[in-house]
Amino acid sequence: MIKHTDLINTLIACVGGLGLIAGLLRYVDDWREKRKEKPIEFSVLEAMWEALSGGVTAIGVFWILQGNGVNELAAVGISFMAAYLGVRIIAYYVKKFLDNRLGAKS
Repeated sequence: MIKHTDLINTLIACVGGLGLIAGLLRYVDDWREKRKEKPIEFSVLEAMWEALSGGVTAIGVFWILQGNGVNELAAVGISFMAAYLGVRIIAYYVKKFLDNRLGAKS
């Protein structure tokens, strides 16, 4: 039987891997959309950045959800979606939420 800590470590490794894949998918999807408007080159550095930020985002969201007692499978799914959305979009919506909450006009 797997210990609880081994299960969590395995899930974190899987979530990180899924996050890397999700970040890379996001970059390729954005690149294909931008390429329709004007020809641009595929940047390996930007693709790696999106993949790494997606992986870190997925692990961070997974830890937050685990800390709040969310089911592991649901936490993995939500983490994958957060990784696909990426850090930029999540930060945009958090800023928008805080601006609305604090009464600032955007």
